[in-house]
Amino acid sequence: MVGAPNFLRAGWGPNRAWRLLFGFGRDVANRDLIQYVMKKNRETIAPVIVETGPVKEIIVRGDAIDQTEFPVPQWQYLEGGRYIHTFSGVVTRDPETRVMNVGIYRG
Repeated sequence: MVGAPNFLRAGWGPNRAWRLLFGFGRDVANRDLIQYVMKKNRETIAPVIVETGPVKEIIVRGDAIDQTEFPVPQWQYLEGGRYIHTFSGVVTRDPETRVMNVGIYRG
């Protein structure tokens, strides 16, 4: 991949960094890795409702809302803008072949 960062050219994918990131050894199967991520995605953390605190110090409503104030990067200068939903994996399975795939979609 010409011009890609070193970590992408070095194989930043299921065969290397992802396995280490989730604490697996080098010999874990892709299927096991994907099943683990899918299981973790189903886990939930109950919300904690508070009356006051740092999370409620600044409240912006209506026309005062400016989404450009969010600290969202523009990864490459030729892109059309900043992408809030970047680098999340969407796991899909072909209904006929049952082959699984992980895609990265930005929005």
